[in-house]
Amino acid sequence: MAAVVGVLISAAGLAHLAATDAKRRRAFGLSPHRAARHGHAARIMLFGPGGALALAGDWAGFAIWLGALSCGGWALVAVDPPTWRRIARRAAGLGARRSGPAEAEPPSRGVRPTVAARRD
Repeated sequence: MAAVVGVLISAAGLAHLAATDAKRRRAFGLSPHRAARHGHAARIMLFGPGGALALAGDWAGFAIWLGALSCGGWALVAVDPPTWRRIARRAAGLGARRSGPAEAEPPSRGVRPTVAARRD
């Protein structure tokens, strides 16, 4: 359980560092980050749980934390910020849609459902 909490804390630090990184924002054409960066606090959040797991002697938890943090970092780098926003919006909408009965959504205005014509 400590490893899961550590992964979540480290993921928050990693996300903050990625969201406020000037070079990353420039590369994706985003505006500069205006608020304070708090880089030291984010680095402590990033590496602190791993150090705590290692000092506690929870080597299995440390290995889980290290693997999850590595995979999370690669996922963060592999996906561009607009895609992350789209994923977050869909995940938020998914929770709202699942609360009621499952219904088919009507098509949007101006969009006709397409049916592939069968050619023999």
